[in-house]
Amino acid sequence: MSASSIASKTLSVLKRMSRSSFLYIFVLLACTDVVLSAYVPKANQLWYERSINGSNEPFCRKIFEYICSKQDPQVVMMGSSLIAVPSLSCDQTFVRAKSPYHSVPDMFAFSHYKRCDYFKMLLSNKLGKPVDVINLGLAGIVASDQRLILEKALAFNKKPSMVVWTVAPAEFIWNDGCGVDKTRIGLAFKTYSWPANAGELALTADRLRREFTWHFDLLENELAACKTPMGDFFSQWMHRSEKSNQAVAAKPPAEADPLQGVTSKMDAYGRTNKLEDIANFRRNYAKVDSKLFDQQLEYFTKTLDLCNQNDVPVVIVNMPLTKYNRDLIDKTVYEKYLASVTEISKKHDIPFLDMDDSDKFTLSDFYDSTHLNESGGKKLFTALSERIPKLAAEQPPIAGLRSNTN
Repeated sequence: MSASSIASKTLSVLKRMSRSSFLYIFVLLACTDVVLSAYVPKANQLWYERSINGSNEPFCRKIFEYICSKQDPQVVMMGSSLIAVPSLSCDQTFVRAKSPYHSVPDMFAFSHYKRCDYFKMLLSNKLGKPVDVINLGLAGIVASDQRLILEKALAFNKKPSMVVWTVAPAEFIWNDGCGVDKTRIGLAFKTYSWPANAGELALTADRLRREFTWHFDLLENELAACKTPMGDFFSQWMHRSEKSNQAVAAKPPAEADPLQGVTSKMDAYGRTNKLEDIANFRRNYAKVDSKLFDQQLEYFTKTLDLCNQNDVPVVIVNMPLTKYNRDLIDKTVYEKYLASVTEISKKHDIPFLDMDDSDKFTLSDFYDSTHLNESGGKKLFTALSERIPKLAAEQPPIAGLRSNTN
């Protein structure tokens, strides 16, 4: 067949396609998807949070991606948003050299971000060989969730050379009122369609299924988010005068702010810490469920048992908090938390690093009362990168950090 005939047939096909209503519908949907998925969320990041909050599986996406893939990093960072936020913040300024976050990154960003490049660079330099690191930190995660993640990862042949497990009181005493079997991780693990095995074909099929279903789940939620602001706008506009009168009549007396007068020196980027999360923690720390507390300590023990049984080296890191957050916790509760975690780690011959006992962190190293910003994150990761090689020299299992083969 000559080149001219091929060109003629191609032109004929293109002409027929140009008259196809199906093609126009497809192009319209594709353009809508691009706008909603790429441009609109930049203008309103809360829409992405709503997309996450509507389903447990997208929220836990990076956990599934790690377990159901061939990715096998040597160092796994486990923990809550307390490790996820500084990982993202440090990498933003270190890797991409963009302007820093001026508040805690939105939930969609740090719930999906699984790299930890700044710490990876420091640790690789200290060990004298490339070491791959993954950050599995998720908001609101608790000790029982870590047991589920590690157990499933081992079932899929994931055996890290080291697990750095970052802990804080909230992971033992605060669980949004949910039982250990009703956390977001717990519910997502129950409903997720796990591959039949850890073979390459099964994992590839799972990745394709995951990308397809989650993409349209998010698109559906984003379309729903478009309707909500408009509906709220017209509702508020129709009842604005009525609401205004009610607000004036029912306005309660102003309460004294217990944090009034608390100031933070500006950090290198001119930010001040306003402790915006204090009210949330005050409400959730007000009543500690002792039964839940004991259950989470039990799962902490079970997780360390699992690590020892499978020869997975672990380092426990007690994350730094501001004194304003720590003061919200009943003193006896905090003492029980610290003593229990320290004792359980010691019984399992697992190193325990108490970064909350460090005088290196100031209020300007935090976004709020709990989350480290990039300056605090760099202090944390620098301290860990200096301590871990010493542990590797002292403990043969940790010294087994292998060269990067990925």
